[in-house]
Amino acid sequence: MKKLVKRLVLCFLMVSLLIELLVVFSIKPVAYAADDIRFNPSGSIEFSTTSTQASTSIRYKTVGFTIARNARCTSTNCAPQQGGPFGVVRITQYREVDNGDRTVTTYFRVPVNQVNDALEAAGLEKITNGGQIWLSSIFHVINGSRPNTDFVTLQSIKNAESWADPSKFRQYYDIPVKVNGFYPVTKIYRTSEGTEMYSAKVESDIEDVDKNWPVGKPVDTVMLDKTFPFQGDTYKLVKSYVQSKRKLNEQNF
Repeated sequence: MKKLVKRLVLCFLMVSLLIELLVVFSIKPVAYAADDIRFNPSGSIEFSTTSTQASTSIRYKTVGFTIARNARCTSTNCAPQQGGPFGVVRITQYREVDNGDRTVTTYFRVPVNQVNDALEAAGLEKITNGGQIWLSSIFHVINGSRPNTDFVTLQSIKNAESWADPSKFRQYYDIPVKVNGFYPVTKIYRTSEGTEMYSAKVESDIEDVDKNWPVGKPVDTVMLDKTFPFQGDTYKLVKSYVQSKRKLNEQNF
């Protein structure tokens, strides 16, 4: 009996709430800017842009976004990477459609882990559901053998070439975006040696299809068993902690 009691004390039961931010962006319509931004169940952010087809060999393309917590444009320039913390995401083009009216719609993806990292870099890791952020485009210019250079500010892309209408670039800066973020929470029981004994999703009480938790809402409905049977033994709860899927080395007790 003494041997069994000793084992129960040493075999700690740990509960880990694994949190991953799944971000959904909704955006106000802006002509020729980001027209449709959404979260894809596969784990990426997808969006589309519509622009006029190039009539010359000199073109520009969006290669990423600067994310900031406040607008960064003045009456003369937009410098999204100045005036406070910011994050950067790089995009991947996966489709382009000729609309037949001298415009082209291009479809892009941004991996959700990049978005999460950028939000944190911009000081937005504690943003609440429905909070607003600001997106500004990062451009490359395509002109023969010209090297790929990031044009981050409005003035820099305007001056990059002799554009027919450089004023059109303003619409790609300070795009207001509301973040509708939801994340899954998983309750996991582990022994002190790290053996997983049990896991289950902790469902929220909001009207979300996947029963995930909105950003900023406390996870306050987690019920923990004081004891748990596993492989013929009974384990006693000793401590619990909250852990992010993105920061597995951090445990908040």
